[in-house]
Amino acid sequence: MESLGLICEWNPFHNGHAYLLEEARRKFPEAVIVAVMSGNFVQRGEPAIISKRARSETALKQGADLVVELPLWWATQAADGFAKGAVSALTGLDCQSLIFGVEDANFTDYINLAQWEAAHPKKFESYLQASYQVSANMSYAERRHWALNQAIVKENIVSASQVDFQQKSNTLLAYAYIREASLAKQKIAYYPIQRIGAQHRQDDTDVNLGSNFMSGSQIRRSLIEESEVYRGKLPLALQMQLEKAPVLGGWTALYPYLRYRLLTTPISELSDYYQVEEGIEYKMLAAAKQADNMTDFIGRCRNRNWSVSRLQRAALMLVLGVKKTSMAHYLAGPQPLNLLGMTSRGQSYLKTLNKATANSQWQLISRVNRQCEKMWPLWLNADRLYSLIMQTKDSENIGRQPIIIKKKETDK
Repeated sequence: MESLGLICEWNPFHNGHAYLLEEARRKFPEAVIVAVMSGNFVQRGEPAIISKRARSETALKQGADLVVELPLWWATQAADGFAKGAVSALTGLDCQSLIFGVEDANFTDYINLAQWEAAHPKKFESYLQASYQVSANMSYAERRHWALNQAIVKENIVSASQVDFQQKSNTLLAYAYIREASLAKQKIAYYPIQRIGAQHRQDDTDVNLGSNFMSGSQIRRSLIEESEVYRGKLPLALQMQLEKAPVLGGWTALYPYLRYRLLTTPISELSDYYQVEEGIEYKMLAAAKQADNMTDFIGRCRNRNWSVSRLQRAALMLVLGVKKTSMAHYLAGPQPLNLLGMTSRGQSYLKTLNKATANSQWQLISRVNRQCEKMWPLWLNADRLYSLIMQTKDSENIGRQPIIIKKKETDK
């Protein structure tokens, strides 16, 4: 069976995501759409606004055939790590094609540049190091962009490339997917889809009220502020779940756990935690003594090299108690692919995977049991914390069966 891979968070699933699935189905009507989705904690280092099961069910009703959970230790990495884990998971599921939304669907130059970078790591590193001679005040992202521009100027094979990464979060991630697939020497076909609606980094308050599309960040802000501008911008059933939820995901409920960790852990031990680097623990501790909420905390810690997302990822590792040695163990070991849901077509596809995944480091988990907890306690403990802050009693994992959509439904 032909399969089409999709890397996603759907935080929450909105009309732009529905459009991408519609386009995928239109272009590949017979394909199985396989989605690798972040679980209850997402790439920007925060709790998802609503549970992974709610997001999975919505996506299955909107056109996805198979939804599996990207493990927490990959889902909460910066773009390169996130891409590496997600691409590896898709290839473990025997997906040979990848579809993604981008701000610029004329994507050939981005593909060529990503493949060049993967094939010439020493040259790219030399351009990266040269950026320090130009300015000592660039962030790492700025250095990467400067190095890529130098490659375009000096390397004949990519000299005609026209790329622009500014304010283009989806394009940045898609570029990372291609680079990581190329580094792993995976043969994957790429299908970019022009993204419509607001951009992820657009001002959250810059909303076109006449449009059916808002970015995920705008929808989250609207929900948290109890504004009604998000209405009609996501499937109705999910909208109703969000409106009835006792608590919405985000750092509001999680911040007291971070503050407690920082105030009770010896400063000499804080740097043992994953992603706590460059002496940021001193700023974080000072901020925790003063800040009563996450917004204030971030404002006190943020600087050129420490973006909001980077700070939140480090903060999340502190809350979850993930040290550098522990993270190395999880990244290197066997990987669980928690099966969240499927359609009838997805079930048929699963039957073809036994041989494809026999030699893979990825283990498809159709039912979470105590053996899973023994092998991957971080995953299950993190989800217990998520249930606690979301004030839900249902287990996110143990004993839960995958969602099965027997008949295609449309959830408008």
